[in-house]
Amino acid sequence: MKFAGLLVVLVISVGFAAGQQPTIRQNQGVENAASYTTSNPPGSLVAIFGSNLSGETLLASSTPLTAQIQSKTETISVTVNGKASPMFYATPNQASVQLPWETIAGTGSMVVTRNGVKSSAYSFHVATFSPGIFTTTQDGKGMAWVINNDDGTVAQPAAGWPFPTIKTRAAKAGDNLYFYITGLGPVAPSISDGHAPCPLSGCPAGVVLPKTTTPPTILVGGVAIPSANLQFSGLSPQFVGTYQVNFQMPSGIPANDKTTLQVEIGNANSNTVTFATQ
Repeated sequence: MKFAGLLVVLVISVGFAAGQQPTIRQNQGVENAASYTTSNPPGSLVAIFGSNLSGETLLASSTPLTAQIQSKTETISVTVNGKASPMFYATPNQASVQLPWETIAGTGSMVVTRNGVKSSAYSFHVATFSPGIFTTTQDGKGMAWVINNDDGTVAQPAAGWPFPTIKTRAAKAGDNLYFYITGLGPVAPSISDGHAPCPLSGCPAGVVLPKTTTPPTILVGGVAIPSANLQFSGLSPQFVGTYQVNFQMPSGIPANDKTTLQVEIGNANSNTVTFATQ
């Protein structure tokens, strides 16, 4: 091949690689995956926003999560402070990873790599506590996934409920409820990056679920419930980077399709979400 021809090939190749360079958006490029705030907690899932993050939608299909997610044409990975982060999913404009447990609070540096091409390093805020309650709209607003542990119904009103195959029932005093949340900080016993406490098939006998070392405060209707009503605060058994809080519904809560729910922990407040009470 003549030099001129080789130069054309090299230019085309460089242009192709540059065209595939992933970019994390400058403002709010990394956010809490539940509340969509910019304080990001170690051990929890974070959402990455940008462009050219992947050429297709890729989703992890098993646990533990791996350090990269790939198809026949795509290989995507993310590092935080130089350490590989377990991948949950990747799309052209959004991705999600678990922030490694040992990430130090302060300023983190994230790099997305797509097919060997690295993004520019992106600086973002890391907080020890950054509670974010998951909602049905996946944007940290409105109705939360507050589940009645006794019958599996969701404590939301029937009117306007967008999931017809999932039954709803407003919560009443004495009900045992739980909800999903991020950012409740360190747990004991510790757990490896990318791992869930239990397999999807269920928890084997004798498994000790990691609990938060700092108990959260739950506010229902703006009022802190008694600490005795907190039944569990720790990692959800079968989900990576997701916590679960179990509590018993206190008495004296008025009937309302939009009773507020919030969590406080380590001087940090969660997003305010709603559930139905009777």
